Amino acid sequence: MRIKYLLIFSVAISLINKANSQSIDREEKFVLNGEIIGKDTGTIILWYFDKDNKGVADTVKLNKGKFHFSGSVNRACEGILWTDIKNHMYDDPSMIRFLLEPTTMYISYKTSDPSNSIFKGSVSQAEKLKWDKKKSNLISARARIWANVQSLDILFKTNRDSLIEDQMNRLSLEGNSISGKIRTMDMVYIKQHPDSYLSGYLLSIQKGRLSVDSIEMYFNMLANEVKKSSVGHDVLLYVYRLTDDSDFRKANLLVDKEFDQRLSKLKSVYDISLEDTLGNTIQLSSLKAKYIVIDFWASWCKPCIENIPDLNKLIRHYESDSVRFISISLDEDLDDWKKSIIKNNFSGIQLSDLKGFLSLAAIYCKVYWVPKYVVADRNGHTINYDTPQPSDPKLNILLDNLLSQKF
Repeated sequence: MRIKYLLIFSVAISLINKANSQSIDREEKFVLNGEIIGKDTGTIILWYFDKDNKGVADTVKLNKGKFHFSGSVNRACEGILWTDIKNHMYDDPSMIRFLLEPTTMYISYKTSDPSNSIFKGSVSQAEKLKWDKKKSNLISARARIWANVQSLDILFKTNRDSLIEDQMNRLSLEGNSISGKIRTMDMVYIKQHPDSYLSGYLLSIQKGRLSVDSIEMYFNMLANEVKKSSVGHDVLLYVYRLTDDSDFRKANLLVDKEFDQRLSKLKSVYDISLEDTLGNTIQLSSLKAKYIVIDFWASWCKPCIENIPDLNKLIRHYESDSVRFISISLDEDLDDWKKSIIKNNFSGIQLSDLKGFLSLAAIYCKVYWVPKYVVADRNGHTINYDTPQPSDPKLNILLDNLLSQKF
């Protein structure tokens, strides 16, 4: 059974390409067999990107600890196996992160000793394990530091002692320093192994900590096959919306030439037009002379849904002022979108083009996770790509300051 599954901090992400009905070629198909030693029954989830770079979450029931998955993959992607579906944390030992390839793979996971899990079949995963071993001292040291920070954070919530806070800050700086060393090692690896899918994966993991120019530079180093893979596509999806380099976009098309040309013609949010729930085309230019708060959300995004009541309050509060709220859904299913609006009593202007993160609006507004809030001025120019959440008083302050300015 396939289900939609959201992880925050991740942004991310998420459902990103049109599904198509082509059959799975042999060279695209993977088979993953394995066993969970110490857990005979229950449900586990495998998350990955398929051959169309579309996010998939498959669930299976364990049979005496054994499991079987199959599907398609675009050259190489990250596979995430949740042995405990109640866990939503990336760094939890119950979650197995590995490189998934179009081949037959085997995983043996020990609940009592996750570090000694066995992987067979994937060349890229074997390469990853070898590289992780070289960084093992740094990885272990960082893990110990973050574990201490988390323990101190729990203590600090009940005892607001400045000494505890100082210790947390000191440990955080130490942890960030180790992360920097790991990042430097990974970047050297990419330079030395441009034709490796692991290099594409390392760039995907580190991209959020690199400048846009650096991401472009390392991406251009990668071999074409790596760029075309799911790990390469993940990097391109991220940097394509952040870069202002039209030459980079033309050389590395995210969708096609027509999409790139349409994107290049957008000069403000006023150039965007989307359909409402009735199928009517709404031109954002109809909101000229208004401040616009754009809410990017999706029906499958739990934090997005949790923000709806606060967003509705803002809409009621500012509806008589020169502020308009537009909610743009990144759903790809029309029924899911409509049902969620009704179920959650969502007010305001509701729009979508059902293209998910590959919509022109999402790319133009640099959206790479949800919920995401963007503010545009009275001329339709974006003035804040990372607006505070609706529950944050800072958003009220921002809007009040804008409204106090002379027009």
